[in-house]
Amino acid sequence: AEMLCDNKRKLRDTVEYYTLWAHQIKTPIASMKLALEGEDTPLSRRLNSDLFRIEQYAEMVMTYLRLDFENTDYVLKEHDADSLIKKAVKSFSGEFINKRLSLDYSPVKTSIVTDEKWFCFVLEQLISNAIKYTNDGGVKIYTKGSALCIEDSGIGIAKEDLPRIFERGYTGMTGRNDRRSSGIGLYLCKRTCKNLNIGIKASSKVGEGSVFELDLKETIKNRDCQSVDEAANRRMELLMPKLARDTGVTERLKASDPMAWVRRMNALKAQVEEIILHELIME
Repeated sequence: AEMLCDNKRKLRDTVEYYTLWAHQIKTPIASMKLALEGEDTPLSRRLNSDLFRIEQYAEMVMTYLRLDFENTDYVLKEHDADSLIKKAVKSFSGEFINKRLSLDYSPVKTSIVTDEKWFCFVLEQLISNAIKYTNDGGVKIYTKGSALCIEDSGIGIAKEDLPRIFERGYTGMTGRNDRRSSGIGLYLCKRTCKNLNIGIKASSKVGEGSVFELDLKETIKNRDCQSVDEAANRRMELLMPKLARDTGVTERLKASDPMAWVRRMNALKAQVEEIILHELIME
C-alpha cells in the first residue's frame, strides 16, 4: 500500500512538472510566432511548420501522462461532428499549403457524444500522420457507414507492420526510414479511442496510402430516439395546459397556494407522462 501511494505521488509530481513545462514552452513558441508574423517566405513557412510540430509534441507528452492519471478529465457532451473535424483540419492548413496537398472532405452531418479535447487529439494525430507520410496527392475525410475515415495517398504501411502499429513504441519499416517517428502517436490514439468508446483500425498498401477508420456507432446521437423525445416534448406542451385547466391547476391557485400548485403540477406532469408513454407504446 505504501509503495502504491509512493508511485501515485511520483506520477502526480511528474504530471505537475510536465504541465508546468508545457505551459512554459508556449511562451517562446508564441514569441517566435510573433516574430514571424507578416513574413511569407519559404524559410518563415518552414519555421512556422516546425513551431506547430513542437506544439504538437508538447501536447503529446501531456496526453501520454494524463492517460494513466487518475484525475483524467473526460467531459462527454453532444457535439456536431463536422465542427470538430473542421477544427482539427484548420490547424493543419499551413501544412497542406506547404506540401501542396489536397483535402477532399465530405461532411459527416451527424452529432456525436464525446469529449471535444480528446476526440480532437485523435483526429489531429491521424491527420498529422497522413500529411507527414504523404508527398503527392492529398488527404480524404469521409464516412463509411458509422465509420469516419481518414485516407491518404502516402507511402503506406507494410503488411507485416499493420497488426502492431498501435503498440507503444512500435515504428515498423516506416519509422525505421523516418527518424521523426516515435511510435507513440498511434498508441495514444488507440488508448484514447478505447476510453471514448470508439473503435479504430487501419488498412494500407505500400506505395498507395493508408486508411484509418474511427467507428463512431457508440457515440452517434440516436436520431430515432431524438425524434421520439421531440415528439414526446411537443405532446407534453399540448396536453399540460389543457389538463391543468380541466383539473383546476390555474394561475389563481399558484398565487393563493404556491405549494399546493407545485404538488398538483408534479402529479399532473406524471399523469401526462403516463399518457404519452402509453401513446408511444401503442404506436
